[in-house]
Amino acid sequence: FFSRLKMDYLPVAVALKDQLCVVVGGNDAAEQKVRVLLGCGARVRVIAAEPGCSLQTLAGDRAEIELIKREWAEEDIDATMAMAIVMAGVEKCGAQVSQAAKRHRVPVYIHDAPDLSTFAFPDIVDRSPVQYSICGLSGAPQPIAQYILNNLETSVPSQFGFLLQFGLKHRAEVERCFPSECDQRDFWDEVLCGHIAELVLRGDQRLASELLQTMLQQRQPTLKAVGEVYLVGAGPGDPDLLTFKALRLIQKCDVLVYDRLISKCIIDKARPGVEKVYVGKAPGAHMKTQKEINALIVEFAKQGKKVCRLKGGDPFVFGRGGEEMQELMEANIPFQVVPGITAACGCASYAGIPLTHRDHAQSVRFVTGHLKDDSADLEWSDLARPHQTVVFYMAMGQLEETCDKLLQYGVPPTRPAAIVSGGTLTSQKIYIADVSTLYKVATQNDVKPPSIIIIGDVVSVRPDDKAHLQRIDSANDIAHS
Repeated sequence: FFSRLKMDYLPVAVALKDQLCVVVGGNDAAEQKVRVLLGCGARVRVIAAEPGCSLQTLAGDRAEIELIKREWAEEDIDATMAMAIVMAGVEKCGAQVSQAAKRHRVPVYIHDAPDLSTFAFPDIVDRSPVQYSICGLSGAPQPIAQYILNNLETSVPSQFGFLLQFGLKHRAEVERCFPSECDQRDFWDEVLCGHIAELVLRGDQRLASELLQTMLQQRQPTLKAVGEVYLVGAGPGDPDLLTFKALRLIQKCDVLVYDRLISKCIIDKARPGVEKVYVGKAPGAHMKTQKEINALIVEFAKQGKKVCRLKGGDPFVFGRGGEEMQELMEANIPFQVVPGITAACGCASYAGIPLTHRDHAQSVRFVTGHLKDDSADLEWSDLARPHQTVVFYMAMGQLEETCDKLLQYGVPPTRPAAIVSGGTLTSQKIYIADVSTLYKVATQNDVKPPSIIIIGDVVSVRPDDKAHLQRIDSANDIAHS
């Protein structure tokens, strides 16, 4: 690796506590640089003829900032300074600042001018007490640089700093217990790849420390494998709607137990070699009963495996995650629950239908059209009330009965209604009607599951002009009654 290494800059960390740094320029980007320098404990002298309002406010609040309101002058650079920075908007003095800084052997950074700079001011991903510095983005088009930075931000869990704190706290006792560097390495590999790190990342430092102490008392660099189950919501379909934590656990698990509505691109995010078990349920065709699924995830966990039970939407909103959680509790299996964007919220948003609106709906009801005993015996009088939105899950097979019941219990025939089919996916289609015609529209268009049904005046808020909607919304995806 090192024989192939070729870099324009050597990434280093500089101690700036109580050191004087000068920033030339007063725009928003200059303010950001000033805040970073302050975060490092530096004293900052800002030279700007027309500093921005926010920078002036910051200078008024912080004694470490000296704000000089004038153009830059040659005498502003001297050998007592730790670094000099010139921001956008004052490029005309960049070359002069660069020459002066180099003459006094002061490290200098000129925005968007690497040829004039002796160091690169990095972009930073902060996971305190860990910071990631990214160099090499200077000069790149801003959208590309921001895209790269955003991808790095999303790939590093926000709690990673907790792991460092945990390691620092226990380092000395680990080294006393395991004098061999090889045993120390095995020990920390166990911590980072096993149950202890997961406890640290979710904030349970106390239990993590107890398990670590058990390993030390047994003088074993590894523990017996501890199985765990992650009940993870994958959201309504679009893989971009996965949460960071859901993605991390998908990539960490030994076994992926997934449902029918999980898209292939989400399943493919699992690491190579993971065991994949399909337990999907289609209307009238179940690969496994819920009882069999419960037993399956318990058995995998008892084998010491990390099991990701991946469900569409949210595991606790008509996802039967509650039943699986009860089974895990009874078997004394450690588990985590990771919420996902439920189908009602995701599909309605992508369709441009607000579920609540001050003028139309002060409450929203999520209702399953498919009960445990295969009936649809619901509180229809409650569902027929005005000024609310009702979202039906898994109700396409009972759509005619649903519409008839709502009309029977007093819903006006003209109350707006919609079906969102394949919501948030590229195949998404939206069918707009009212309660009296919704079944006819669905039949004429041969609408199939997965679909959600939205009943309420909020459907009428959806504009005919769809320019503001997700690009997933194609030009011909709407059918009206």
